[in-house]
Amino acid sequence: MPYTIKDIANIAGVSTATVSRALNNKAEVNAETKKKILKVIEDCDFKPSTMGRGLSLKKTFLIGVVFPDFESSYFQMVFRGIEEIAGQHGYSFFYLHTNYNVDKEREALRMLRDGRVDGMIMLLSNKATDECKALVDMGYPVVLFGNDLENVDCPSVICNNFSSAYTIVEHLIQNGHTKIAHITGNRDTKTGILRLQGYQSAMENYGIKLRPEWNLETRYLKEEAYTVVKEILKAQELPTAIFAANDTMALGCYKAIYEAGLRIPDDISIAGHDDIDVASLIYPALTTMRQQTLEIGRTAARKLLDILQGNGYKKDINVLSTSLISRQSVKNLNQNQLT
Repeated sequence: MPYTIKDIANIAGVSTATVSRALNNKAEVNAETKKKILKVIEDCDFKPSTMGRGLSLKKTFLIGVVFPDFESSYFQMVFRGIEEIAGQHGYSFFYLHTNYNVDKEREALRMLRDGRVDGMIMLLSNKATDECKALVDMGYPVVLFGNDLENVDCPSVICNNFSSAYTIVEHLIQNGHTKIAHITGNRDTKTGILRLQGYQSAMENYGIKLRPEWNLETRYLKEEAYTVVKEILKAQELPTAIFAANDTMALGCYKAIYEAGLRIPDDISIAGHDDIDVASLIYPALTTMRQQTLEIGRTAARKLLDILQGNGYKKDINVLSTSLISRQSVKNLNQNQLT
């Protein structure tokens, strides 16, 4: 089995980023360390993909799209945007579902390194940061969406997750809610962390005490949200509102609340994030934050095509706006009406 850059780093006793810097002859690596790394590379007969380093003209006309969740129609709309733009340039697509499993994320990165795709559009967890950074530093074409990774110098397409979460929690507060639970997304992603921080900031700015027992983590999955909300509902004191970090999880909240014999929004209000297609179809229709999912895919595809066409490669964070969509799942406690 061929050695990977991580194998070389482990044998040399350095980070994957240091190996990539040595391969790219960066000045930050001292002569002794570089010599040791190059000796390990020689001994292991390690050969970085020449395509990824921009030294080969071979093209597969295949773009890898890496994402964590089959359930959410959020990703289906992103895919439509990617295919709309990149498909016009003759590219086909390989989709890899990771379920936030870091081993599957690393498998996807190996596909890029091995030249099986021309480039990748990816949503990765923070756990894959080092491996992604190493490939990006070596010139492999990568665009991130949904979750920007620290110190990875490639384009990314995201929303302002902090302010978006703040906005919807503020909406709940302005409708009289102070007992607000938050079902967070995966905290191995910057997205999950920033939405949690937005929730916390809104609560603190309005002088509302945070309740750790009402702040539970999931991997953005409906089933996991259903399970944690069932636990919340066993307590003597219940929240009057729940903010789920995405609409798919909000569906799990609906199921748990209805099974407990409670009503939405009369007993518990629900707010989500993303505005997937089903959000307007469920009863009561879900109050949520709308993301520009189609434009996320289009922008990511354009950024990757720029790289593949040799038009430059740099850190470029593209932040697309979100908007509050107020429907019938939030009760106005101030006026005893729905908003």
